[in-house]
Amino acid sequence: STQSTWARRRGRYHRRQAPQRADTDRASGVPRPLLAFRRHAALTAVPKQPGRHYRGVMESMHAVAITGPLPVSDPECFVDVDLPIPEPGPHDLLVEVQAVSVNPIDIKLRKEAGTLSHPRVLGFDAASVVRAAGSEVNGFSVGDEVWHSGNRDRPGTYSQFTLVDSRIVSKRPPSLSIADAASLPLTALTSWEALIDHIRLGTPEERSNKAFLMIGGAGGVGSAAIQLARAITSGPVVATSSRPESAQWCQDMGATGIINHREPLAPQVNDFGITGFDGILSAYTPHVLCVDT
Repeated sequence: STQSTWARRRGRYHRRQAPQRADTDRASGVPRPLLAFRRHAALTAVPKQPGRHYRGVMESMHAVAITGPLPVSDPECFVDVDLPIPEPGPHDLLVEVQAVSVNPIDIKLRKEAGTLSHPRVLGFDAASVVRAAGSEVNGFSVGDEVWHSGNRDRPGTYSQFTLVDSRIVSKRPPSLSIADAASLPLTALTSWEALIDHIRLGTPEERSNKAFLMIGGAGGVGSAAIQLARAITSGPVVATSSRPESAQWCQDMGATGIINHREPLAPQVNDFGITGFDGILSAYTPHVLCVDT
């Protein structure tokens, strides 16, 4: 498949085609909704030597931005722009972005738009390499491979370089590929906060035997929540789905039971011998993050 990108040439935006990176889980054959940026030849100018401060010769970077509240079908909904490379503050890391993921929050923020004079760069999650560090940063060095989620008050990760507060960054586990690491931060954080901080289903140190229901288990948050729930409770972890492929995916994630959310839920739950749930999470219910029962 291909994704449409836009190149700025001679003062106009022209359409070109670039291959879309869609990593696929080998076991299930389910494509992961990841977007990995092309690596530009200009990146060879980024210094590779050890050091804490960026002293490269590059002054600008490529980014994918929005310049107005245009529908996604509009040819100029997303455009390639050149922006200044940002300077890290005391606690910041300047990172070179290797891969990003697309989240629903990006769709919502796109409606707030940018302008031609102030393009808005979207993107939260990324797997990156540290290229410079602020004066108050500890625990990171130039060249470290990291993964992180961003902040809506800052330019996002759909760019060659971005700034991220070092206090919300972790080093990328070597067991995760670049694409896998970029797909996890926001969905994993959402699941952790919902299950542990709000529902209080259990903790990795103190597992419970509570029952948990995930509405829409095959989505990004659902996939992470099922796995986390299995780690913090020995009770039933039930997920909903409506298609055979998504049901198999939920089962692969570790769900102990699958029910169809297009059919009445109560009879299906009763068939499992479950009388109720201690926590229910729906990533798709407007204005509701989680429900205690």
